[in-house]
Amino acid sequence: MSGLLRALEGSGEKYDYLVVGAGFAGSVLAERLASQHGARVLIIDRRNHVGGNAYDEKDEAGILYHKYGPHIFHTNAVHRVAAVRASRARQRSRPAGADPDQSNDTEHAVRREPRNR
Repeated sequence: MSGLLRALEGSGEKYDYLVVGAGFAGSVLAERLASQHGARVLIIDRRNHVGGNAYDEKDEAGILYHKYGPHIFHTNAVHRVAAVRASRARQRSRPAGADPDQSNDTEHAVRREPRNR
């Protein structure tokens, strides 16, 4: 029996589901099982955070950065691509040492368009 299973067995904790991997898919699955079905879910991951490669953290200066490199989300939605480009332009023009949390970025207000079926 593995060390994890022995530790769980001795803890007295009971779980309905075990999710291996705390990246996008594992995190969303665990959240949905817990919030929509009332399940007790244990997530295990080799890293000490959720989000997989899309994890952000602050550096010594308090600036948020992508620990594992840029997050690339493929889309052909023109308005989303334009918002990302505008955001990058604002970031390049931001003075050194400026607080990125105090920006007036509005790229997160994405227009929802109905799908053509």
